[in-house]
Amino acid sequence: MLPNSPALPAYWLFAVVGVGLAIIDVRCQRLPYVLSGTLLIMNVSAFSVTAASAGDVSPLLRAVVAGVATATAMLMIALLLPGQLGLGDVVLAGVIATSLGPLGWQAVLHGVVSGFVAQAVVTLALRSRRRDAYPMGPALIAGWLTAILLHSM
Repeated sequence: MLPNSPALPAYWLFAVVGVGLAIIDVRCQRLPYVLSGTLLIMNVSAFSVTAASAGDVSPLLRAVVAGVATATAMLMIALLLPGQLGLGDVVLAGVIATSLGPLGWQAVLHGVVSGFVAQAVVTLALRSRRRDAYPMGPALIAGWLTAILLHSM
């Protein structure tokens, strides 16, 4: 279950803004940094307040490490496969990992892997349209939601 803590509004905000990001990515093939940055700031702020009130900084540290590690791995993929993954996707994946970090390493893994699986399914299902690349934002948001649902029960 999601913790009843000062971090709960950050998860609600993520759900609302995440849907907006997915829609923007489908329509414009762009993920605005201002929205991803807002999510990151809100999450880190909420997790910092939670850490201070609980006296336990390990979830906050896990969130930061997960976000940096995921963004770094995604950046490497983006550099190795130019044109297939945008920097907006890299940033969003890092923000998603940061958001899932306090729920545990399994939540981070589920969120990121679910996003990649969703992207693979969409790409295979729509490959007849002969498009070079499909926006990954919606798949990443779907992966985040999957991890939230799996780890909030």
